[in-house]
Amino acid sequence: MKKSKLMKAICGILVTITILIGVSCSNNGENDIISDSKTRSENVKYTNLLSDLNAVNDSIKSIHENELEPQGWGWLLKIFRVVESDVKGAFVGFQLGAAVHWLVGAVGAVVGGALFSIGTDLQNKAPALESIDLNRTRFELICQYVLSDKELLQTTYDEYDDVSLNFGNKYDNLMIIGASHNACLKLYIGDKKMYYPKDLDDEDVQKSLQLFDSSLYNNFYNDFIINSKSILSNTLCNSNEYFRDFKNASNIINYEIIDLFNEGLEYCNNMTDVNSLVNSYFKIIEDNDELLNEEKIGLYCGLITGAYSASFWLKNSSSSTDTIM
Repeated sequence: MKKSKLMKAICGILVTITILIGVSCSNNGENDIISDSKTRSENVKYTNLLSDLNAVNDSIKSIHENELEPQGWGWLLKIFRVVESDVKGAFVGFQLGAAVHWLVGAVGAVVGGALFSIGTDLQNKAPALESIDLNRTRFELICQYVLSDKELLQTTYDEYDDVSLNFGNKYDNLMIIGASHNACLKLYIGDKKMYYPKDLDDEDVQKSLQLFDSSLYNNFYNDFIINSKSILSNTLCNSNEYFRDFKNASNIINYEIIDLFNEGLEYCNNMTDVNSLVNSYFKIIEDNDELLNEEKIGLYCGLITGAYSASFWLKNSSSSTDTIM
């Protein structure tokens, strides 16, 4: 059953997001995807939403509060700090892609999540450096290769079978975001080879080119590389000044949600906890009738990336040596 779910999405991320968001959200040019004019912080429904999400965190924290000193220190904390970066990268990457064009949001989530994850891994290996040594050409080609190789995505999806998310049939196709994320990490970190897209005409590859050629992406990428230590050391998404180009009064609630989710990750001990956290957040967000549909998709990109990232790093890290990779 797990296999058939992704096969529905194997046509690509572009088609998936087109169906989920719908053409009514169409935005051309490098503009904010969020146009809702409400002041979210003054809306009681958002107060209740944040309260419900906090309750989820408290529930997971209570399970393990007597097991670690404090919860998350050591090896697990290192892992979940990387996962938090992946979540932030995927969420902000969605905002970045959607600002370029509304159809590029999901591709942006894959690129952003992979960029932040690889960046965090490199930063951990050379903590004294203010900026990271990331091969931009190789990174972007790997993203395009992954997006164009549907068999690789299926294999990757099957490999991380400890991810168990209950998003319902409507959102099954979004799992391709998580598979794409992990495939990018595995190829970039696993070897030094160059990879090239199998099909330059693939819709997702074309959207990635649109993203990579945009001034928004170039400015964001350069800012990230130069200030990587500062960006990655800030565990909060809402207060991170480097995300200022994508935040406004109407979408700030989404940044607060991502921060709460990342806080919840630090209370997790294993994939059972992570799956529970993601599924609980999904249900609360999905039931909220104030968040716009495209906002929910952006949040789900972050949540799904978090689940797959946790599975990746838990599988590829060693508690015996207290190291990641």
